[in-house]
Amino acid sequence: MTTIGTRIKLLIFLIISLLLISLFAEVSQSSTLKEYEIEYEAKFNGLDVTASYELSRINENVYQEKTSIKHLLGEINEKAEFAVFRESQVKPHSYIMERALFGSKRQESIDFLWDQNILVYNKRDNPKKTLPITTDIYDPTTAKIQLRLDLKKGKNDFSYNVMSKGKTKTYEYKILESEILMTPMGPLNAIKVQRVQKEKKNRDTIFWLARDWDYVLIKLSHREKNETYTLEIMSGSVSDEIITPINNS
Repeated sequence: MTTIGTRIKLLIFLIISLLLISLFAEVSQSSTLKEYEIEYEAKFNGLDVTASYELSRINENVYQEKTSIKHLLGEINEKAEFAVFRESQVKPHSYIMERALFGSKRQESIDFLWDQNILVYNKRDNPKKTLPITTDIYDPTTAKIQLRLDLKKGKNDFSYNVMSKGKTKTYEYKILESEILMTPMGPLNAIKVQRVQKEKKNRDTIFWLARDWDYVLIKLSHREKNETYTLEIMSGSVSDEIITPINNS
């Protein structure tokens, strides 16, 4: 039987996954980013979880993404600022995450100082970490934005160095198939992408992205220890155009 502690860990993982998926929002045919607003809902052992994502353009090639995830036991807010060069190369500037769950609070931030080739990681009530930048590196949000751009370029292999929780990790993904997916909004043409879990064989995370809507995330399914949790899109718009199912296009 799953313990309460394990369920709490799974809920935290699901919420973090929701943060990571902000990632799969919109990329245009020319591989430039468009502004968007997306709303999602999920169920976790009877608890309602809602998530909203908003991408805004600050200037010619600098963007900011804000994420808000809420449920009965707390919320997570995330903000990332980054630049896009040569239409397809993401360069993170800053990242901040604030989490209040189960009565405890956590805050962490990353500042990328490219002119000095260093990044500064800061976690509340802990000493700052200054680390050298020796290769392309991302925060949890910009890694997924880079993935979207690489999908648009037709790549098939996806591997990214990500600074997460003070450590550099490798995020890997692979394309599974294309299909018509039924959603609360109706049927949508989708591409199915899986996160590769080499060390955690009992964990599986799959994303469905809307092909006709520039790869906006429309569904996430996470399985761990024989339990499955699903997140689905409820509404959204890309460049002020409301997402509609294929039978209404």
